Amino acid sequence: MPAPPEAAGPVIANDLVKTAAFENYPVNLLTKGSLVPTSVTNGTFIATTISTADFDELTLEAKLAAGAADTDLKVEVFPVDFQGNVLYTPMTADKVSGPKFDSPSSSVSYWGVFDVSGQNAVYVRITNNAATPKNISYSYHLD
Repeated sequence: MPAPPEAAGPVIANDLVKTAAFENYPVNLLTKGSLVPTSVTNGTFIATTISTADFDELTLEAKLAAGAADTDLKVEVFPVDFQGNVLYTPMTADKVSGPKFDSPSSSVSYWGVFDVSGQNAVYVRITNNAATPKNISYSYHLD
């Protein structure tokens, strides 16, 4: 008969519970990728293709620094077919918050969770819709 879990030592609360701060810590292995704040010309976007094979869920966070309105930031996730072609009907997030302007930080933030089960890859496009160049950053993880 195996030893009970407490025999291995005390269980710390964060051992079993994922928290947003833990998952987004830059050195944590759950953070699969990120982009440090990068200047993006107004009306243009940054994009990346994320390999989602063997995962069911993509959590994506994006931030536009020095924004002024919710509409200054646009985040879209597109499926990629088996030949590597981007399908231009964006996926709908299962859970989403934003884009939302935050006046104390003068930034526009976005957080979304996407069902990527059955997808080998997705194409993420984050657009600066502000009137001037702004810094955009993002991070994501896969579960």
